[in-house]
Amino acid sequence: MPGVAYAATTVVLVLGAINGQNNLLFFLFGLAVAGLIVSGILSGAALMGLSIQREVPQYGVVGEELAIRYKITNCNRLFPSFGLTIEELPAWKPSRDRPPATWPDHVPCAVAFIAHVPARGHSAGAATLVPGARGVATFGAVRIWTSFPFGLTKKSLTFYQPAEVVVHPKAALIRAGIPRDAAGTGDHGALLRRSRVGDEYFSLREYMPGDSVRSVAWRSTARLGYAVVREMASTPAHRLWIVLDFTDADAAGAEQAISVAAALALRAPSAGFEPGLATASGVCLQPPRAGRRHHQLIMETLARLRVRANGSAEGRSIPGPSLQRDLFLVIEAGKAASHFAAPGASRYSVHDDSILAERLAKPEKVRGEGSAFRGFKTLWQRTIGGAA
Repeated sequence: MPGVAYAATTVVLVLGAINGQNNLLFFLFGLAVAGLIVSGILSGAALMGLSIQREVPQYGVVGEELAIRYKITNCNRLFPSFGLTIEELPAWKPSRDRPPATWPDHVPCAVAFIAHVPARGHSAGAATLVPGARGVATFGAVRIWTSFPFGLTKKSLTFYQPAEVVVHPKAALIRAGIPRDAAGTGDHGALLRRSRVGDEYFSLREYMPGDSVRSVAWRSTARLGYAVVREMASTPAHRLWIVLDFTDADAAGAEQAISVAAALALRAPSAGFEPGLATASGVCLQPPRAGRRHHQLIMETLARLRVRANGSAEGRSIPGPSLQRDLFLVIEAGKAASHFAAPGASRYSVHDDSILAERLAKPEKVRGEGSAFRGFKTLWQRTIGGAA
């Protein structure tokens, strides 16, 4: 709109200058044309040598900030670039090779601003986003635009660079003691024993008296100048199957069940369990294992999990071991009772307080009083109270 108003004013100036033969109007018309040339041609030429590189994180978590970084390189030898705005586009020339981006369903629009890119130089900027839904957020086209220097014309360049971010579900606040309380004191509780040292490398630490000589990392010791030993990750001794039941579940209940499953997978290793993931229909999504890599696989599986309308779930089916003589913890997303049959299975519903440690209270609605009336009533009570 500023450019349209500026062009209309320029037309009025040239008509007035021709009809009135006024030198001042001719001078103003020349200034207006010069402004259009500078804004449209010279500043637009500075964009032609720009290239962009997007850097996205591999993972994100619902409710936590993630940063998307942009690096702009200017190949022009004479013209620098000023006032650049970078924004993601949901769709740009969609085709079979360029499907629409899915980031609008998971994260808000990424917008970054870079004030100056020197000639034959580069500058960097970042956009901070907070994901609102789990899943795979794909990115496609990214646009660079500027209206420098007068804000009259908008020049833009569009690049297609496919990328994706796997947004993990947010871990729910579950009651303390779960999942250890689910084992009970019966046969499953008797199977629990202390963790054993596994074969997965965890970290390096300084040598202490009593450490085995076999655990000394000789190369790292020679590099650091003091003795260090390899510390291996502890492997839980009992397997825990986290079973998701989406029977008669709505979208909110399904998402709450997935958040509870994420919290259980996060807490299970410290409680002495190897977490695994399955559905009530018997589909093994992730077999029970230990280690940080396995936890990332569970979180990625939960992020990519798609729940159908009939209550079944879509996921990457992975062949796992037999579902016998293990501990089962069934998370019911719907209000109907689960039909999953397993010996000693513990069942929890997301619609009661048996597993959640904190539930957000719904705001109470006051009937018969509008917002304006309540505000006037509060102000009147404060006024009377102060006068009293």
